[in-house]
Amino acid sequence: MRVRFSTGVVMFMVMATILLLPRSACAADAVWLWEWKETGVIVEKVQIPATLNLSMDGWEADKKGDTITYTRQVPDWHVYQQLPHHLPLTIKEDKKFLSSKVEIGVVQASPDNLFRQLVENQGLDFSIIVPGNISQHSADQASENQLWWKNLNKNKGLPDDVPLLASSIIDGMTLGITIIALGALMVLFYFINRMRKVDELIADVYSLENIDLEDINPEEWEEK
Repeated sequence: MRVRFSTGVVMFMVMATILLLPRSACAADAVWLWEWKETGVIVEKVQIPATLNLSMDGWEADKKGDTITYTRQVPDWHVYQQLPHHLPLTIKEDKKFLSSKVEIGVVQASPDNLFRQLVENQGLDFSIIVPGNISQHSADQASENQLWWKNLNKNKGLPDDVPLLASSIIDGMTLGITIIALGALMVLFYFINRMRKVDELIADVYSLENIDLEDINPEEWEEK
């Protein structure tokens, strides 16, 4: 009996500990996904409990069960910075002909910023997706070109002393145009070279130097 009682007490204490753990040890209530596409378009999704019922102008809402997902799409980084509730990010971009090096950092968000409010009041999982190869990052988890910062809260925010990530991005559009242009030039040079050889062949065959005048009958030319 004593062994059973002790085991029951231990199980009760374990369950009580799990239930009484602070929110920081549990999964975050909100998820924020930020994707920067190769074309420069920014797609943003915020998933929160439906009970929050936020006023989100300019976002598309999709409610499923106990959660609601807000989505918006922006044509480029400049336009994104003008929108309300944009992420407190900074982007340094060193552009070259076919590629660019990008460094994304974080700045202090204003008190009324949605991102800051979710971090402080709900807890938040935050993810960034970039089109290039990530060379360095400060994320909790990384998978190819996607990074995760898990369970951001009052005591744990995005690091502001190091870049969130550094990435090398290939300009796919410029690369495609360059390949097409080079292909067209190669075809053009090939055509010009073939035409030059044809001209040389015609010149060699019908050159006056190749005509034997002795074979020509003057009487035939007079009749003509």
